[in-house]
Amino acid sequence: MRFGTVPHETANRILTRVIYADMVARPHINADFPLRRVVLCGDCEKRQTSCWPKSKSGEKHPYYMYFNKECLSHRKSIRRAEI
Repeated sequence: MRFGTVPHETANRILTRVIYADMVARPHINADFPLRRVVLCGDCEKRQTSCWPKSKSGEKHPYYMYFNKECLSHRKSIRRAEI
């Protein structure tokens, strides 16, 4: 690989950051939502994410949610207790 005028050590550091950036960016396993990114949509079989939305009273409730405008189940949410 040709790096031009960038010192070899600097180029290696940059490449290492780019290669490993996705691995450490965000852990996908959380104690609150162990099935995050494992639960699939029943219509298109894409992964669901998780969140803690607030109700009017201010209480937080755990949900697995799905956002895909092209799917029939757009914005479908499932309570964590139901899974």
